[in-house]
Amino acid sequence: MTSLPRTRRRTRRIALIAHLATSMSWLGLDIVLLTLGVHAAAHPPDRHASYLTAQLLLNTLLLPLGLASIATGLLLMRTGPWRFRRDHWATAKLLISAAAVPLAWLALRPRATQAVAATAAGADPHPLFANLYAPGPTLIIAPAVACALYLAATALGVLKPGRTRRPVRQ
Repeated sequence: MTSLPRTRRRTRRIALIAHLATSMSWLGLDIVLLTLGVHAAAHPPDRHASYLTAQLLLNTLLLPLGLASIATGLLLMRTGPWRFRRDHWATAKLLISAAAVPLAWLALRPRATQAVAATAAGADPHPLFANLYAPGPTLIIAPAVACALYLAATALGVLKPGRTRRPVRQ
């Protein structure tokens, strides 16, 4: 009987470490994407390299990090004291992540591909910043919004607003 709580505690700790690692890596990815977008806007000669790097990062890291963050969060809800309906902060974190992954996959990746094509040798770079929805501004605005959302999710995970404190056993 005593091995069950110990196993559950060990599983929860491993899940917590995995969740923190994947979630912070996901935040780090968006900080790097934001940096690349701002650098591309400020330094036209480096645009192609910046957009190519952003495209590579989006194609290789976005989906694995986002899905791993969601999966480990669900595992924490399963093994820890937090529940989907009861703990609204955990629900909010899950919903933020569940919305962010497909939005970034379906919206941000194509914009990076368009930006790479627009900055390739011989291409016309004019439409890159022609309007707010052009690839250039999108590759700055979207990672900035994502960073704000993931920082809000981090704050929710640390502060756990609305959490009722359990009485201390003596």
